Amino acid sequence: MLLGGVISVALSAGSLAYIFFRLPGDTFPLTQGLVRPARVLLALFLLVLAWLSDALRLKFLARALNKRLPLTTGLRAILVGNFVTSVTPFLFGGAPAVVYILTQAGLSWTGASAVVVAGGWVAQGTLAVLSLLAVFALRLMRLPLPLPGLFVAGISVYVLVLTIAGFLVLRPELAELALWLVPGRLRPRVRHGLRRFQEHMEQLFTSSPRWLLLSFGCAALYFLLFFAIAPALLAPEGPALTWLALAALQDAAYLVAAFAPTPGGSGASEFGILYIFRRVLPFPLVKEYILWWRLLTFYLNLFAGGIALSLSTWRLFASRQKSSGNA
Repeated sequence: MLLGGVISVALSAGSLAYIFFRLPGDTFPLTQGLVRPARVLLALFLLVLAWLSDALRLKFLARALNKRLPLTTGLRAILVGNFVTSVTPFLFGGAPAVVYILTQAGLSWTGASAVVVAGGWVAQGTLAVLSLLAVFALRLMRLPLPLPGLFVAGISVYVLVLTIAGFLVLRPELAELALWLVPGRLRPRVRHGLRRFQEHMEQLFTSSPRWLLLSFGCAALYFLLFFAIAPALLAPEGPALTWLALAALQDAAYLVAAFAPTPGGSGASEFGILYIFRRVLPFPLVKEYILWWRLLTFYLNLFAGGIALSLSTWRLFASRQKSSGNA
């Protein structure tokens, strides 16, 4: 995580420096004050609401396993997951961290893993559907989006991958085949854990559809709030564009970063926003927006998530040090 954090921050800072100092325009965009402080506070408010909505997604899925997850624990899990995601490639590394936090709340490792896997499937499926709607909305509004066919193809393939992954997870006989890759002494324990995991997954998807539907709603609300940060910052300065258009453009830019191999999507996020938004907004405004977007959605996640990670792991390290001292 330390190496990934250094790489992600270096790539982000280097990209911002290139955009600010090497591309045409004023040296530093904030000197113009194109984005008002009140708009930044609104964007921050939307981001916090998005975090809470994502925490509710975990809470509802845990409830489907008859576990009561405090909202504060769910929020801590989300922040820790965001931190680890920001320092790992493909925005994908937060799942083990979230599992660890959920086990602290009383869930078993297999139950916590089922919640995270199901929650990830719900969130990514929702993102894929919203992204398809965003691309089609941009085409209906006749707004320029580079390579729209590639976006549609990529999202469609992603939906197919999610569908296949969900099918494989819920098929015990297919999972049993993978056990032959596990060393013999560990195979019985892995088989038992796998069966427990599959039981939890079946319970999540069959016991109470209400909790699953609520988690879908929370996932959709999370992304709607998250992408609404774009119009919250830009709507007054871009009167020719509606909130829907700005949010859809940010959705497309987010996809560029989500599929990038760099930790936290650094570099791809900055240049993705630049490439998409400069076609519809004045260049100085785009430069300032890139800075605010990354400050709120990347650097603030690193800060808040780092605090949450420290609070969640200090007992683990303290117990290990105590055990070492006793030994």
